This record gives sequence, structure tokens and C-alpha cells, in this order.
Amino acid sequence: MALLSKVLVITGGPGVGKTTIVNSILRILAAKGVSLLLCAPTGRAAKRMTEATGFEAKTIHRLLEVDPKGGGFKRTTGSNAICWSSTRPPWSTFC
Repeated sequence: MALLSKVLVITGGPGVGKTTIVNSILRILAAKGVSLLLCAPTGRAAKRMTEATGFEAKTIHRLLEVDPKGGGFKRTTGSNAICWSSTRPPWSTFC
């Protein structure tokens, strides 16, 4: 499912295997030669993702090269991006 879906959300409490699942997905994709970009909403989360996976992760704004003057992004990923977040944004964010 993870390799066929455009979006996959992995949820669960501490110790249920979320990091293990992400690592497995990353290893499979890397073995297939897929270009991977890892990102997280904060620097701390990006550092944790790098430590947990062994792959370099950047903050979302660095990965997409936010353009504060133009109000957009200088870059789109053009690759498979995996975003890591330790907290769920409030539901109002999606409404």
C-alpha cells in the first residue's frame, strides 16, 4: 500500500512501530533506486528523522526553498518526499 499510494498517514502511540515502518519503506525505496527527500516541520524533528533513519532530512521550508518575498516556493520536490511529524496539526488546519 505504501509503495502504491500518493499519500500515506502512519499513526499510533509511542512504541507501536511507526519509525520501523518508515525505515522499512525507506529501505525498499532506496533499494529500488528511488530518489527520496525527507522533511519535517521543525529542525528538531528533522534531526530526529535523520538520526532514526540514517537518511538526511531537512525542514519543509528548507526543502521547498520558501521565498518570503514572493510568498511561495522556489522549488517543488519532483521526487518522493516523506514528511515526519511528531505532532498532529489541529483539525482546523485542514478545514
